[in-house]
Amino acid sequence: LRLGQDRTAQLSSMRVDQRPMANPDKDQTTASSFALGLNHAIGTGYKLRFTYAVDDVTSEYDDDAFGFGNPSDVHELARKTRSSQITWLAQYNPAWTSELALSHTTHNLEDRLNASLKTGDYTYGLANSRQNGLRWSNEFALDSQTQLLLGLDHSVEDFESDARLSGYNTTKTDTGYFAGLG
Repeated sequence: LRLGQDRTAQLSSMRVDQRPMANPDKDQTTASSFALGLNHAIGTGYKLRFTYAVDDVTSEYDDDAFGFGNPSDVHELARKTRSSQITWLAQYNPAWTSELALSHTTHNLEDRLNASLKTGDYTYGLANSRQNGLRWSNEFALDSQTQLLLGLDHSVEDFESDARLSGYNTTKTDTGYFAGLG
């Protein structure tokens, strides 16, 4: 179990004499996290593991919008990440161990200007991604000095943003196989 929170000192990164349209207020970043991991042995040589994590970060920032901003503008960027994984670990015999892991992760970004989403033609207010993954690895002891490793990684990722002219909604699939001898 892990719990955490961190808050930066308030500071202003804008020099009002150089950027008069930027908000000179003092900004800060707040990060909160939570993680839980559970392990359960099932008989001899088998384990089931579950992990879940939450990470939230909110940052205030200054932006003069290329001179078109307003000194009272309040900018805030929030990132929320959620991830979970379930893993099956097995030692089928003294020479063969195997691990199968299924995972799911989401990332959500919100960029706000004065509490409203900052969606524009080329700027996003929302950007999201989701990833589902599968990893299977097997290690074989061929003799006392030689190991064979075989496995695969597979993931499907979805990405989207809400920018009016440059937004996107796409999916990417990756599959990799690996083998090693050592």
